[in-house]
Amino acid sequence: MQEQNHRPKLNWWRAVIMATSVSIVPQALHAQKSGIDRNLLDSGRWSLAFGVNSAQTGQLGFWRHFRSHVSFGMNVTFNYSNDDNTFTTVTADSVGTGTTELTSWSLGLEPRLKFYLRSRATVSAYVTAGAGFTHSRGSRNSSNGENTHQNSNAATALIGIGTDWFPLDGISLGGFTGLRFSFSDVNSAVHTTQQSHEVSRTTVGSGTFFTALVAHLYF
Repeated sequence: MQEQNHRPKLNWWRAVIMATSVSIVPQALHAQKSGIDRNLLDSGRWSLAFGVNSAQTGQLGFWRHFRSHVSFGMNVTFNYSNDDNTFTTVTADSVGTGTTELTSWSLGLEPRLKFYLRSRATVSAYVTAGAGFTHSRGSRNSSNGENTHQNSNAATALIGIGTDWFPLDGISLGGFTGLRFSFSDVNSAVHTTQQSHEVSRTTVGSGTFFTALVAHLYF
């Protein structure tokens, strides 16, 4: 059986996010040495954060800023995808085609801490660390009667470095890069025209490279 995907994978997202996040870190350090100071991270300010990461997952966060150089936020992460594929089956007697629908979604909660190396600057570098929990579900339904349903729960930890650029008071654009560690429990149920069975497995991911771009609106 040969399967073809009609919708191209968005791998270019990962390349853009990775390149942007990595390149702006040295620019931030250079800008800080230039001595440009602005009081942009006042203690007690709040912000809303919007972003996307290298896993093509969106995030919406609510942040509180303490002592002008420490920030704590709670991010909600989300993802949804739906792909329709076609495949060709070749047997000794015939050639046929079929369709497969792939659907997946995830929802997670991620507390995060940021420590700015220098807060009173137009461009501020920081170190960040956080943890999270994500629940995911997915299905694969084929016209040949083979269906797979999967759900997983994952606990993650993240550590990295990044930078925020403040073009205007009340707005920042930035990105970070780092390593993510995960522990996942995955359960799958496979149904065919002949039989059905379930599979459970636990996976551990260590040191996965991770990047993200994030915008903040301060108030």
